[in-house]
Amino acid sequence: MKESIIKQFVPLFLASLLTMGIVLSQLSKFPEFKNVPDAEYYILMAEGRPEKALLPYASRVLHPWIISKFRILVGTDAAFITVGTLSLFLFLAIILNIFYSQIRRPILLCIVLIFIPSIFLLYNNLYRPNLFFTAISSIYWYFLIRKKHLMSLLILFLLFLTRKESMVIAFIFILALLIELLMRANKKALSYIFGTLAVWGLGYAIVSYLTRHNVNMHHMGTLFFLAFKFICGVVLSLTGFSHWVDTYQVLPYYTHTPWIVWDSPQWIRSISHIRQFGIYEWSIMSILRPLLFLVSLFGTGPAILLYFIKQNSLKGLIKTGSLAFNTILLYGIAMFILAPCIGPSFRFYLNAWPVFFLIMPFFLRQVYQADRGMFMRIMLCYAASSWLFVLSLNEMHTILFFVLILVEISLQRYTWNGLSSISQKLKKVNNIIPRFIS
Repeated sequence: MKESIIKQFVPLFLASLLTMGIVLSQLSKFPEFKNVPDAEYYILMAEGRPEKALLPYASRVLHPWIISKFRILVGTDAAFITVGTLSLFLFLAIILNIFYSQIRRPILLCIVLIFIPSIFLLYNNLYRPNLFFTAISSIYWYFLIRKKHLMSLLILFLLFLTRKESMVIAFIFILALLIELLMRANKKALSYIFGTLAVWGLGYAIVSYLTRHNVNMHHMGTLFFLAFKFICGVVLSLTGFSHWVDTYQVLPYYTHTPWIVWDSPQWIRSISHIRQFGIYEWSIMSILRPLLFLVSLFGTGPAILLYFIKQNSLKGLIKTGSLAFNTILLYGIAMFILAPCIGPSFRFYLNAWPVFFLIMPFFLRQVYQADRGMFMRIMLCYAASSWLFVLSLNEMHTILFFVLILVEISLQRYTWNGLSSISQKLKKVNNIIPRFIS
């Protein structure tokens, strides 16, 4: 009984300390938070003017609705800060609870893994629904790990009212359910597939009804808009060329005329208000920045995960993994790969956190059992890699930015080589399978 109380208290206490540390360190920056792009739409929605918000922002209805309830008591800005702070605490408390109850390693390891600059950046976006989505999704993963599937579907419904990334969660969950059905003949999987589709449909219907009078900037259908955004994201990340359309003329971010402009073809005019499109500019940073995000936001986590996936094979891990494990693994990998295509901001990469915070620690536990000296070196590389990212937040010459990427890649390489050097020791370690994997 006493041990059970301690297990519950320690994560809550540490989550409180970490939340307090993050909030206090950001106090002076609070006035800047509301100036981030798109924040104005969520403020409009929270203040009861959703008809003035553009899509897709207007479709993220749950977060502004909750803000509006707090706003009555404390005002708009204080409501965003309150909900954002509570979201941060909830996220940290749930992750630390899973760490402390299942990894069974010193809590200091848990703090090193999670207390990285990415968490500060997430909190800085509290006027957007990203942090709120992260907190609600952590509840979803918690219920999924605990095999409370009906509760997880209820939370998934709330996620559909929060951000479009919920569609990826639903798709991956259905894929994991199909794996359960085909490989283990789990008859319950079929009912959960239909349940997920029902929740998906209900969420889509509610959002569509609530935003029936809202439009996106291009007056384009939702599917076409998502495809347009995805294609432009891919081109920007791979080539460095940013696109331009004449509907962007009202935005303050476009300060000069585009390089090249073409008249849009008739079929584009028939599905949108776009009359001209072209290339706005080229920037090497549009290529380098996504690369830096990939190799630094989660420290050397990519090298650690890739090594263990390569050693065990993705197919082998999925074959032995549980429904929760497969969903978390596939979702994290998918979001990490899709992030450069969704947008240029770091916040899209942070959606991959479940695979780094919920699965990677179990691989690290095997390293700890195999070679504690190497484990310490790998953790030092992880911490150094994640915190070096802070340097990129300041104005930096392109050459220095490139050097920073090379240093980050070197840390990833050192981690990979370190794991390879103890491969024989790792093979002798009994596979430490967490309860939610087996």
